[in-house]
Amino acid sequence: GGGSGSSKNSSQQALMESANAGRETIESVVIAIILAFLFRSFIGEAFVIPTGSMAPTLRGNHKDVVCEKCKYSYQANASSENDDHWSPDLVVATTCPLCRYTMMLDWDKNANQNSFTGDRILVSKFAYDIQEPRRWDVIVFKYPNNAKQNYIKRLIGLPGETIGATGGHVYVCSGRGPKDGASVKATPGCAFLDEPFVSSPQDDFGPTRIPQGRYFMMGDNRADSDD
Repeated sequence: GGGSGSSKNSSQQALMESANAGRETIESVVIAIILAFLFRSFIGEAFVIPTGSMAPTLRGNHKDVVCEKCKYSYQANASSENDDHWSPDLVVATTCPLCRYTMMLDWDKNANQNSFTGDRILVSKFAYDIQEPRRWDVIVFKYPNNAKQNYIKRLIGLPGETIGATGGHVYVCSGRGPKDGASVKATPGCAFLDEPFVSSPQDDFGPTRIPQGRYFMMGDNRADSDD
């Protein structure tokens, strides 16, 4: 009789331990989900760079290519192949930035010519609660014409400044921009920006006054950036 009672107690204890272990696992999963939600909502969020507008600082979808003519290795923009496009356009050719040779791509024969996903970044959500945005910050924000679309750009112009571009270079002015025919260097308070991270020149625009409370954002790859 004693042996039977001992065996029954052991079975009950094993069942209780198994139930406790299952409950602890469920509690751990729930806590992890809650913490992940809180982290994403208030602390930070991960993003994948979708396009080449910030290249080469941040790479979007791209292909690794070696030029058949000059053997220069470079990355070709493949953002048109993004999954979020209604009708993705396959990149079938690319032009070498060094020798300007255009070559056809064959991803069946060369695996590197398949598209690779963009860089991944972790964005702080509370940084601007403790300090003002600064020039050159890389910022994720909602596209003004589509609140569901995230843009990743660099902060170039500050509130109250006048911004423009001439000869492929961006300038800012603390007051009004250059008058018709006047040069940037001859205009008080105006200066060209030193932008070593820019990979392609900017088309001429402006001068444009930035309203108070607004910021002017631009991509590093000006030739492939909707600014």
